[in-house]
Amino acid sequence: MQRSSGSKEQVVVEEGEPGDAMFVVERGTCDVYVSDVGKVRSFGPADYFGEIALVSADNIRTAMVKVASEVGREAT
Repeated sequence: MQRSSGSKEQVVVEEGEPGDAMFVVERGTCDVYVSDVGKVRSFGPADYFGEIALVSADNIRTAMVKVASEVGREAT
C-alpha cells in the first residue's frame, strides 16, 4: 500500500484511462463523475474506488474521480 494526498479539484482517476490501482479514502471526500451523466456520487472516509478497472477484462476506468475536500488516500 502507498499513501498519498490530494488537493481540492485534483483529478484522481480519469474516465477511459487504464487502471492499475484502487484507492481507499482515509479522510476528506471525493466526487464521482460519469460522462453524459455528471456527478453520480461522493466518497468519504473508509470508502474505496478504482476496483472495477482492476477486475474488468479491459482495465479501463468507468468514471472520473475528483477531490471534493482535502483527502488522504491509500493506493494498493
